[in-house]
Amino acid sequence: MRLALCICPQWSVQTPSFAIGSLKSHINNKDVEVDQVDLNIRSSLYTKEKNIEKFWDWGNDTPWNSEANFKDNILPHFKDLWHEYIEILSTYDVVAFTTYTSNIITTDYIARYLKEKNRNIQIWYGGPYSWYSDCSGLVENDNYREFVDVACGSGDGEKIISELVNRYMEDGHYENVKGIYRWDKMTPSFPTVLKKGRSGRKPVFNGGVLPQNLNELEIPSWDTKVIDDYKKLAELFDLEVTLPMQTSRGCTFKCTFCSETRLYRYKNNEKIVDEMKGLENKTGINNFWFTDSLINGSMPLFKKFINKLEEETESGNIPKMYWGGHFRTHKKLDGELLSRAVNVGLNYMNVGVENGVNKILALMEKGQTSDDVSHFLKSAHESNVFYNANWIPGYPKENHMDFMLQLKFLYDNHKYFENNGLLNLMQSTDILDHTPLDV
Repeated sequence: MRLALCICPQWSVQTPSFAIGSLKSHINNKDVEVDQVDLNIRSSLYTKEKNIEKFWDWGNDTPWNSEANFKDNILPHFKDLWHEYIEILSTYDVVAFTTYTSNIITTDYIARYLKEKNRNIQIWYGGPYSWYSDCSGLVENDNYREFVDVACGSGDGEKIISELVNRYMEDGHYENVKGIYRWDKMTPSFPTVLKKGRSGRKPVFNGGVLPQNLNELEIPSWDTKVIDDYKKLAELFDLEVTLPMQTSRGCTFKCTFCSETRLYRYKNNEKIVDEMKGLENKTGINNFWFTDSLINGSMPLFKKFINKLEEETESGNIPKMYWGGHFRTHKKLDGELLSRAVNVGLNYMNVGVENGVNKILALMEKGQTSDDVSHFLKSAHESNVFYNANWIPGYPKENHMDFMLQLKFLYDNHKYFENNGLLNLMQSTDILDHTPLDV
């Protein structure tokens, strides 16, 4: 069997997909040929080849997540390239897509054409878009994605993909594979969307899976071609390639605007350092982006991680590593700890500051105060670590006085942004289904 792990634009141009790297490492059937097709990086390189300068800001979701913009402003530029890859992908038995809100329109476009060209091809969806969608993405706005055969839920994808591949190979179906949505009938499968009941099929959930022990996961692996493409793009655009890693999954907090409520789990520090060392040896890249929802979800564990890196670096067991990811403010995240972290490679923090007004922070249920936010900004300034402070204006129940207090807070703390900090102004607040904010 031939299986392609595919990610479509829009996604990062500096960091390969963690999903396609980790999933490949866990497909252990010798009768399955697994290829990684990073259509995201190929599309980005294509912009350089064709001098399409309007897409230099690849990290901007707009216009990727608007159907009208996709049709008018995206498709005319990339249609020829994508259809070359559709021809290639249509020869596979299975194409598994990693989906995000930023790439679901592109993914749907590719997947529908694949099903049209090859009615027998299996289309599997997974990733964050599937985690939070109706029937993991088989259903959207009462329309059935008939061209998708399997959609993975919010369980750990490595465990699911391994069982899914083996069962489909041996049985020709996947009725007993946990963690997936499927159709009650495998056929008919249409290359389109249909209203409920039109095809005579309905989505079925096979039941959840037990959480994955992160210490048992294999090190992610990327095809040489994928890594080479990211290095090539980095050279062309004067960027730096970072490799994705995970130290934990889930989150220890439940902000009212957020749907990340999966069980919080973490790897031991020995495994984390071994993975960093192994990836650096294999790829020559020593810059890492931790995909964790929250690197410092546990402050005691974060401190032990810094201790471990200090120990390994001082003893010469590992070369200097550079790393960064998502953080939240915390009273114990002080200048002394951050300075130590910087000394062992911390070079970027994406921090969920969100606001500087106690009323708004309380509505968000952030578990922090404006003093905590100011304390973090001061600590980051002292340690000279580069950081993005994410800020959400216009939160529901915010009034004009709250807005003025935000401006006052930023004015009072502006000195902490002078050398190494940016205020990342969020465009709006997404209302995610079933979150407290939605309710």
